[in-house]
Amino acid sequence: MKKFYLLGIAFFSLVAAKSQSLEDINEMISKSQYRDAKAGIEKYLLNPKKAKDAEAWFYKGVIYNALSKDPTVGQVESYALKSDAYDAFKMNQTLDPKDIQMTFQQHIPYLDLYFEFTNLGVKQFNDKNFEGAMNSFKKANEVKDYIVAKKYEYEQAKLYPLDTGLVRNIAITAMQASQATKDSAKIKMLEQEEIQYLSKLIDAKVGGDEFFDVYSTVAEYYLKKNDAAGLSAVVAKGQAIYPKSNYWLELEIRSLGEHPEKDQLFKKYEELIALHPESFYLNYSYAVELFKTVSGKDLLTEQDMAQLDKLSAVLRKSITLEGNDDVASCVLMANHLYRYAYELQNTAKAIKSVKPDDVKKKTALKDAANKNIDECLADCNKAVDFIEKAQEKTSLQKANYRILLGFMKEIYETKGDKVKMAEVEKKLAVAEKW
Repeated sequence: MKKFYLLGIAFFSLVAAKSQSLEDINEMISKSQYRDAKAGIEKYLLNPKKAKDAEAWFYKGVIYNALSKDPTVGQVESYALKSDAYDAFKMNQTLDPKDIQMTFQQHIPYLDLYFEFTNLGVKQFNDKNFEGAMNSFKKANEVKDYIVAKKYEYEQAKLYPLDTGLVRNIAITAMQASQATKDSAKIKMLEQEEIQYLSKLIDAKVGGDEFFDVYSTVAEYYLKKNDAAGLSAVVAKGQAIYPKSNYWLELEIRSLGEHPEKDQLFKKYEELIALHPESFYLNYSYAVELFKTVSGKDLLTEQDMAQLDKLSAVLRKSITLEGNDDVASCVLMANHLYRYAYELQNTAKAIKSVKPDDVKKKTALKDAANKNIDECLADCNKAVDFIEKAQEKTSLQKANYRILLGFMKEIYETKGDKVKMAEVEKKLAVAEKW
């Protein structure tokens, strides 16, 4: 939480008032007798004839604000005093069209209150009074908005229409407060506060790494609520600011629910890939889902082979998009082709008929199996070479390396290539010691 420091504001000596009573109050102020001054100004303003005395309202603002800074005053009272001071200063300006007192003070009392509310919010946050901190930050933001609307300017600080730090602090404290309570109604209210203020940042199109979670938090909120319109709106805004992030595509998939029907899931991937054909994330994720669904069958139907061929095509595109950054797609492709080849061989073996059409089909299956074996070998070699050249190998890479070498050993053994098989066995022996 950012620390703010108070302005050192010394109010000019208040001029002699219009009555003895205000003179007495002025003297109390000069002696820092703010409790007595508070009682005096309250009594003064209870007089119906004095209720519209602009100068008295200015005095009230000065007194209440000064008393709110007393270290013996608790946080709740301090907030109330600052709020009353803010209202008193505005009442002074309402009753005095010439704005004499505030102009003389260069409107600094408002700037002081802005920092005062902010500092109070920081103290409350540090004391884990999150709801109190949220209200103080909101009040600071309200005062800031008033200053900006009035076009008051100060040498001490430059205020902007959107105070990103303050708005974010409001959202953070709202979130913390919601987590600290078990009151469901209050939780709902505080979550709405959080989203309301984060949405201000989104609407202002703030960007940068430090603001990504602003967009993702709001997106997750709408996703949880199944608010398709709200989710769509924030995704569009987020993609405009962070176009390279895969998070927005992930949200599109997650919007289907935790356990979508496979046909629905695949259709969604097809739709998204059509819109983002060069997305490695989409192609690879789609391939993973296809692999989990269509692999591992003993005998293949025409429909099974169509799906497996689809998986091959998606993985080939994924390998191209992955480039030289990694070989996750190659590893998955090798696994897929190895399984697919033996599934094709088993399907071919199951054909016992000697009818011309069946013989033709059996031959085609064997040819397809051999083609897959050769492609599998090529992908294994590529992935193995990549892992061998990696300076620091992850545990996953080490595990994949041994699996790939196992595929290669069996393939070379089937082909009768003893030289290659021996080379692979040497690599496996080394890999076992990693």
